[in-house]
Amino acid sequence: MILGSATTNGAIASSLAEYGGEAAVGLNFVTAVVGGISTSTTSDTILKRAFRSEQDRFLRKSEIGFSVHIGATDEQISAHLKGEILTVSYGEVQDLQMALIKTPGTIPELDPYHHEIVQGPTQTWNQFKNALKSLLWRK
Repeated sequence: MILGSATTNGAIASSLAEYGGEAAVGLNFVTAVVGGISTSTTSDTILKRAFRSEQDRFLRKSEIGFSVHIGATDEQISAHLKGEILTVSYGEVQDLQMALIKTPGTIPELDPYHHEIVQGPTQTWNQFKNALKSLLWRK
């Protein structure tokens, strides 16, 4: 799945359909159903990410999104990923015009919780990278 500055909510829903899911996207509410697991996301929803180093705050060259987990406990995440578990709210992601999509993860035990923060439909690639750097991750 490749998302760019011209990505629309319809394209996101279409991309999710490739994984056997359906999506409904709104201003403050996202519901994604993939593999029978439903995740409802509001602006208060907490997104978690494991940080091993400062480099984990930036996209790697081949990445188009920032992996996060919704609904997983710190213990579930720490059992499979090294580093400190930090959080940000979905509302903060929205405020910076980024999007959140449900994507398959590479760790089967964390797959039901895996999402990605991706470039918003109105953002350029540089705006997206700067928005990621602006996120205030906390314990």
